[in-house]
Amino acid sequence: MKKFIFFISLALILGCSTTFQSSQSSVGNFVVEVDAYGSESKIDDKSYYLLPVDSTINTSDFRYIEFSEILEKALTEKGYTRVQSISEAKLLIVINYGMSDAKTYERNLIVPTWGVTGISNVNTSGNISVYSNNINYSQNTTSTPSYGITGSRVVNQQYDMYMRYFGIAVFDYEYYRKTNKEKAYWKAVLSSAGSSNDLRRVFPVMIAAGMDYFGSSSRERKIIRIKENDKRVRKLKESE
Repeated sequence: MKKFIFFISLALILGCSTTFQSSQSSVGNFVVEVDAYGSESKIDDKSYYLLPVDSTINTSDFRYIEFSEILEKALTEKGYTRVQSISEAKLLIVINYGMSDAKTYERNLIVPTWGVTGISNVNTSGNISVYSNNINYSQNTTSTPSYGITGSRVVNQQYDMYMRYFGIAVFDYEYYRKTNKEKAYWKAVLSSAGSSNDLRRVFPVMIAAGMDYFGSSSRERKIIRIKENDKRVRKLKESE
């Protein structure tokens, strides 16, 4: 079993070595890259046991429990059934997830400058005073300036980007028990570059974007644009 899991670990980690793409997520809007291989067409029994690739992950950890429950909902929609004992499983599903260190970029922004553009109002008032045989007249004029965009300036801005990723691979565990050989059915790698380093926020978005390709080949790397409030995301995040 240890050798088997080590083989899977290498496959998933290499699969998740994605580069930062030109299409990047913005606030509330996410861009998810989906790269899926294989097929579930030859799977008769979809009972599975879930296992994290990273041996340092404690399956009793709250984050792992939350992530696995989100994934379980997606897989249930695809007809898979999670079992709590590996002896009951026909399939072994292994997952890997994480986030890269921050990568700092620079960009130039054109920022409008604000200032006086003219006069919006002129007000003149006068005062006449009579003293003995003298008449004096004084006048005061005030003007109200108008404000608006007078030009622009270039501002250099630095920002951090993170690569968030999730990998899943499905193996025939019953075949492995009989032959001690690996037999993979399908795998998928999901990734999203963006400014948020909150993997808990991004994880359900990635699953919602990629679950249509679970169990099938994407034929190429697909770019999926999805909003954080998409009904598919909300459904995965709903508590039972």
